[in-house]
Amino acid sequence: MLRVVVKLALIFLLVYGGVRIWYGRLEEKLLVVPETAETAAVQAVAEEKTEILRKPDDYTIIVARNIFQANIETLADEETVEEEPEEIEPTKLKVSLMGTVSGDEPDARAIIADDLKKQQDIYQVGDTVQGALIRAIERGRVILHVNGVDEELTLADREGGGPAYEPPASEY
Repeated sequence: MLRVVVKLALIFLLVYGGVRIWYGRLEEKLLVVPETAETAAVQAVAEEKTEILRKPDDYTIIVARNIFQANIETLADEETVEEEPEEIEPTKLKVSLMGTVSGDEPDARAIIADDLKKQQDIYQVGDTVQGALIRAIERGRVILHVNGVDEELTLADREGGGPAYEPPASEY
């Protein structure tokens, strides 16, 4: 039994040493890059290029071209006062607003529950629910056009609940 263990240990050491030597030489050959005239010229050009410092004026053409069609607005445009929403009477339809995704008109969505059909669906501007046309979707409210009159559908106030759970200081 002892003989078998000694033989296995000797085989292990020989294989381990051979692999270490083999990979050591392979690594040396792969890491050493022979320097040629081409690589020396490329390195010299790279060193010259790093010496050129760019000024902020060099980048103004990128902003002027606006290649990504970014909305570049001045601070004066951003400081415009938003109009106060007009008071619209609440809707008398049997629908409930479950949530809204506000944004531009094509992106705005509202999750409305039809209380008569007991269904929820996602609506956008221009869709109809119970015969009412959705005119606008804002954060927390939807403007409906019902029989020539605008009505407002708002999110219901959250019932119950309370503050979030805070563990006692001893659990920290």
